[in-house]
Amino acid sequence: MKYIFVNTYNCLIQALFFYKNESDLIIVIDADYFTNAKQIKQALIKNNFNAILDNKNLFLKSFISKNISKFSIFNFFRIFPDSRIKKIYYNGDPSTKLRLKALASASEIIYLDCGYQHYFKNYMHYKNSFYDNNKNRLIQIFSNIFYGHRLNYKNDKVKKIIFMNDRLANISSTLSMVCKINKEKKIFDYIEELRSYPQAINFFNELFPEISEIILNKSLKNMLIITQPFYEDGYAPLKENLRVYSDYLDLIKNDYHEIFLKIHPRENKKKYSDIISKYKLKVLGSFPLEILDLFDITFDEAVSVNSTASYLKSFDKLTFLEMEANNEST
Repeated sequence: MKYIFVNTYNCLIQALFFYKNESDLIIVIDADYFTNAKQIKQALIKNNFNAILDNKNLFLKSFISKNISKFSIFNFFRIFPDSRIKKIYYNGDPSTKLRLKALASASEIIYLDCGYQHYFKNYMHYKNSFYDNNKNRLIQIFSNIFYGHRLNYKNDKVKKIIFMNDRLANISSTLSMVCKINKEKKIFDYIEELRSYPQAINFFNELFPEISEIILNKSLKNMLIITQPFYEDGYAPLKENLRVYSDYLDLIKNDYHEIFLKIHPRENKKKYSDIISKYKLKVLGSFPLEILDLFDITFDEAVSVNSTASYLKSFDKLTFLEMEANNEST
């Protein structure tokens, strides 16, 4: 068996790219991340993709028991691996029994691009542990015993590390680390290949019909504001989260712009109500921005703080805003 674990829309698009060449893959949908997980599964199966749902177990949700549970499950399958699991495509947190079993059992792990933080050693207040370069032998032994489920880029099972965004790869602080250890890496123009893949196009048309409703006024400058859950994730106060966008919008002359707003799925949409009203913004639907490239929809400018989606080819110009928080420190 070969699994590809999907916990973001970006990863879902990647999954279809790999599925095109490996039709024996099983797409594992993280039902705790996607509120529409059942619809995603149904649409995948309808378009002839192998797909299953994966949920967190109760004992892995508990703050008290989750670390003990992860240790127990992972080490059980490290001793008694499931011999049917040969290869997995993976990123994210091993928060389910299936993820832990697959991590322990697979002989080949392909580590997938999991967004902006994949390309940097530090992101906001988050340290990317996948690229931890600890040289202390005792700490390495301890980590391997008690936290073996936490992958590291030097792990022998990790055969390839995938960088899907060539724009981000050009400014990455982690790509060079992968090159130094001769770990095979790949950078794919996967969107271009998916455009000629009818199964993928039909799937996204069915799941996100609102993509066909986007109409851009070619006589105006079409701008897209891409928001992120800085307040929800604890990176910034609500006031600062809103200020970073409103200050920039104050500089824009609406007479010459058509301004769209794309709100991150983890955000409370109500917090932008005043901004939407004041600046007369058009709010896009819940589809992943990555499919703009897939359907060849191009905006004149994208504005964000550091969203991965900002680096899509669907934006002719990128404008990055500054917040009162650190993004990358090496």
